[in-house]
Amino acid sequence: MKKIIGGVYLLNKDYLGDPRKELYRGDAVVLKRYLPIFKQAIVEFDGMKFSIDPSYLDFIEGDAPVEPQDEPQKPAHYDTGIDTIAFLRANCPSEQVEGFLRGNALKYLQRYDKKNGLEDLRKAKHYVEMLIEEVEGR
Repeated sequence: MKKIIGGVYLLNKDYLGDPRKELYRGDAVVLKRYLPIFKQAIVEFDGMKFSIDPSYLDFIEGDAPVEPQDEPQKPAHYDTGIDTIAFLRANCPSEQVEGFLRGNALKYLQRYDKKNGLEDLRKAKHYVEMLIEEVEGR
């Protein structure tokens, strides 16, 4: 499903993350980033960023569709029905979420030249970007 970066979307169901970050059906959000491999859409609402399931979004308006760029591949065995990052954000203090993201970024950076090369660098980049979003959302 193509998404439009910068497009405005209406939520078709409630998103109840941690108590500081809640969105409700009918809220209009702006799509900032789309990560189909991880089943994540980074949206902005009232100056705050949220990582939500893209199926929660109904398109209203925007410019042109874009294809996702340089996102790491997610093997089928990772599709467990639970979004680990969303679960952590909903159930753990932000310091623990940041530690998880930072640790994963470091893991991929340390092994890239010995294991999966460019794919590991893309994964490290993905975790660093999520870490930045987590820190910005405090």
